[in-house]
Amino acid sequence: RAALLQFDFALKLAENLDPSRIPQLSHDSARQNELTGNYSAALKQYKESIKCKELAHSSRAGIIRCLILAGKVEQGMQQLTKTRDTKLILECARILERLCAFGPAAQLYTRVNEFNSAAQCNIRAGELKLASELIPKVTDTKVLRSIGLQLERAGQLEPSTVAFEKASDWESLVRVLLKVNLDRATAVARDHPQESVCRLVAEHCIQLGNFKNAIEFLIRSFRRCI
Repeated sequence: RAALLQFDFALKLAENLDPSRIPQLSHDSARQNELTGNYSAALKQYKESIKCKELAHSSRAGIIRCLILAGKVEQGMQQLTKTRDTKLILECARILERLCAFGPAAQLYTRVNEFNSAAQCNIRAGELKLASELIPKVTDTKVLRSIGLQLERAGQLEPSTVAFEKASDWESLVRVLLKVNLDRATAVARDHPQESVCRLVAEHCIQLGNFKNAIEFLIRSFRRCI
């Protein structure tokens, strides 16, 4: 019966024929119920199999996963504070992200040093402050640009420049710097004289009536074209 994945029948048989197999059968049945979305039954069976020392760790992990999958996120998070199992923490972070519970997912990603994913989840949770604090640890340029854009839209221009600079997104960096620090914007444009960057500075200088700088950067942008 167990080989046929008919665990309900197998458990009934084990009660009379071989009680020693009940913990393993309960665990296997719990796993099947977890995979098929029957989380309440899985929880009950994992709590049965956790009594077996050999199955305790796997059963505890199953209980935590099922709590989260059943929508009992707070209980699951409380259980996770008691473990150092990075594999389980990462697994639960991915589950939470799929469930759109981005705040808790970000917390777990941060615990296991998955800073790119943590920053993404913080952005999607609207936690811009937490996302900006992770900028020094983020390595994915797409994530850095996303943080920068969200901070820019929120009017947090200085933190956004940090993200754009680390992402080597010179056009976005100069676009923001033109609003807060013209001298630094022109310095960045001189160091990274991309056509689009130079045109941004030139157009801004024309609006300010600063024709000397405007001419300089128009010439630079023209040179980049040829």
